[in-house]
Amino acid sequence: MIDSGRRFAGHGAIQSWSDREFIGARGQMIVKSVEQTKNTITVKADWKSDFYTGPARFEFVLEGEQIRELRITGE
Repeated sequence: MIDSGRRFAGHGAIQSWSDREFIGARGQMIVKSVEQTKNTITVKADWKSDFYTGPARFEFVLEGEQIRELRITGE
């Protein structure tokens, strides 16, 4: 997964990131839009947490029925 240009690979690295900046930061998302083009689902949302608050864009890149990559950026 990539968060604002920082790459996290493997279960341990993603778990540490989430504990610090995502779920562990008590994140709340208000979804503004969802769209899919080919193998990418884009979710635009307002994000609020102890780590970051503001607009966010989540891009889920699919490989078959699985998520191959998650990319998170500010709007």
